[in-house]
Parts: sequence; C-alpha cells; structure tokens
Amino acid sequence: YETKSQTFYHYDTLKGANYYYVKPLVSELCQQIQQTNNIKLTDYLIPQHHIQQKNTCDCGIAVIALIQKISEQYSTLSPQQYVGNLSLGQLDFAQQRQELRTEYLTENGTN
Repeated sequence: YETKSQTFYHYDTLKGANYYYVKPLVSELCQQIQQTNNIKLTDYLIPQHHIQQKNTCDCGIAVIALIQKISEQYSTLSPQQYVGNLSLGQLDFAQQRQELRTEYLTENGTN
C-alpha cells in the first residue's frame, strides 16, 4: 500500500494466482480507509504480475527480492512518481536464493 496514491500494488510471481484471494481483502480495507461502501476496486488495486518465478518453491525468495528492490528504489522517487512507476527489472530468484543461503550460513557460522 502506498499512502500518497492510496493504492495497493499486488505483486504476484505466480501469474496472478493469488489475485482472486486478495481482491476481497483490499476491497474491505479500501472501504475502511475511504469510509464508503462504493469502492471501484480498479482505482485502488493495481496488479503487478509481470515478474515470474520459474518454480513453485521460490515464493519466499520472490517476496524478499521484491521488497529489497522496492525499498532500494523507493527513496529515489520524486514526489510526482508512485511505486507503480518503479522498474524492477529482471529478478533471478535462483541466484537470490543462493545469495541468501550463503549470507545466512556465514552469519550463523556454519559456512
């Protein structure tokens, strides 16, 4: 959720498989935020399903990678830009998984 645009961005690396489940949740949240039941969901929920993972087991890695990319770029946005304008580029989840594994093992003295 981005407060300045009052928009939810739904990043789903499984081709939007979870979009059906997210819609009622976002609708309820928008009703609470906007204090009205007349919500046009497409004004508040933007699907971002263009980044795909190659398997069904990298969901957690995808979440970490997306959050890292968004947080790295967010501070560079001008006041006229929104999260939806970020260019996340190509993400290599297999490489990200290996980097996180190495980092974890190094920090925990098992590498």
